[in-house]
Amino acid sequence: MKNVLNLLMVGGLLAAAVATAGAETASSPHWPQFRGPNAAGVSSDRDLPVEFGPATNVVWKTPVPPGNSSPCVWGDNIFLTAFTDKQRLVVLCVGRDDGRIRWEREVPAERIENVHPSAGSPASATPAADGERVYVFFGSVGVVCFDFQGQVVWKHALGPFKYNLGWGAASSPIVHGDSVIQNCDHDGESFLLALDKRTGEEKWKTSRPNAAAGYATPILWDIGGQTQLVVAGSGRVSAYDADTGKELWHAEQPKSFVATTPVASPQLLFAAGVDWSVAVSDFSSSEKPRQKPNWDMLFANHDGNRDGKVSREEIPRMNPKAFDRIDMNHDGFLTREELDADFYRQQQQPQAHAESPPAAATQTGNVLMAIRPGGQGDATATHVAWREPRAAPYVPSPLLYEDHLYVIKEGGILSCFDPATGKLLNRQRLAATGNYYASPVAGDGKLYLVSEKGRVTVLAAGPALKVLTQSSFGERCLATPAIVGGTLYLRTERALFCLGQPRQAPTSGRTSER
Repeated sequence: MKNVLNLLMVGGLLAAAVATAGAETASSPHWPQFRGPNAAGVSSDRDLPVEFGPATNVVWKTPVPPGNSSPCVWGDNIFLTAFTDKQRLVVLCVGRDDGRIRWEREVPAERIENVHPSAGSPASATPAADGERVYVFFGSVGVVCFDFQGQVVWKHALGPFKYNLGWGAASSPIVHGDSVIQNCDHDGESFLLALDKRTGEEKWKTSRPNAAAGYATPILWDIGGQTQLVVAGSGRVSAYDADTGKELWHAEQPKSFVATTPVASPQLLFAAGVDWSVAVSDFSSSEKPRQKPNWDMLFANHDGNRDGKVSREEIPRMNPKAFDRIDMNHDGFLTREELDADFYRQQQQPQAHAESPPAAATQTGNVLMAIRPGGQGDATATHVAWREPRAAPYVPSPLLYEDHLYVIKEGGILSCFDPATGKLLNRQRLAATGNYYASPVAGDGKLYLVSEKGRVTVLAAGPALKVLTQSSFGERCLATPAIVGGTLYLRTERALFCLGQPRQAPTSGRTSER
């Protein structure tokens, strides 16, 4: 599990290298894509806010239509996507100085993709910007490019995509040189695509035949003068030549389902995934009582002939052993009655404590792992530095900040690791329990974590996991915050908040709301 020689070489240098990588990653004054520069979630800004809430240190608040995409910031422009009136896909540009909506553009779609009714959205992918244009991806349409004045520059149609679990498309575009890169992992013919950012024409397209549905955003990893494009897919992490799309190496993780985006330092890359059974059942195993799954959604997505039961062929990603356990009469079908009976049987079983490893942990798809650079071909046995099966987050991506690695998982369980060795330094359950979809971000020695219920926890960076403040915005939040100009931009279900010290007090003496 650990390569001792490598750890001896890496351990003494990693802290400084990670700090340097974080500074390089966040040197831009923009937050140009999902989770900021290279999706690292790290800002070099100082004097970031600690005390804030729905009525405290709010520079402005702007009502916005629903959507799961996170803020993309370039200069004085904030870009979002949304799904309004349950039928319209739109792109929004919000002024960063005053929160006013500068323009809103609809992106017509012949058919809106099916998504999970509670956690999914047809507007889940975060825009990417380069100073002249903004690029958006909708699973219902493809990639669309706008200029900063809201005029369509080009469209590149993609899809339709197939998602057996019904979550919809969510991988966000990134910009590399003159290319816009979009990952399209789904339960069909998955692929990775590079488009000319000026024209939208295809530059290269690489098939990903081993990738099932996945939701990670690609990242760039500069290794030995070569820019590698790393994609965490369900079942394996793969790296490609960013300029040609040629696969360079991959590391296997059987049975894993991936919604998280990797993070990297020059020495190690960190990726996480959960077992497919977590995605299939979508149980919340960190809270009591466990919530009964939404069978309506399962049957809507998998009961193709609408006969009130699902076969193995209709739900191919389900663990065969789990299928056999639930199929009490062994007729090859699952009914609502059998699913209910199995759920209540599971309710009677004691839940594992957060500190306890699951049974046969090494045989599941749960994993947080570190990968060394320099791999070729199948690098699973040669370049995986360490694995940790107990802390794998479901949706929030890992955070590498200063000299520590953080992950937040369901139930508000936060873990801090030594990134060089994988040693657990501390773990605690936050007061803000429940599910987490937003990825953690950091800056100015602080960590920011946002729960689905809209509770924001600010901690001091470091293994002590010292909580500085907690606040509640009173509504759902699935989007990852952005940090630009010493302020925090937080998107909730109904609004976009600019949080920090007001730049100029309004004449009325009250925080402006747009």
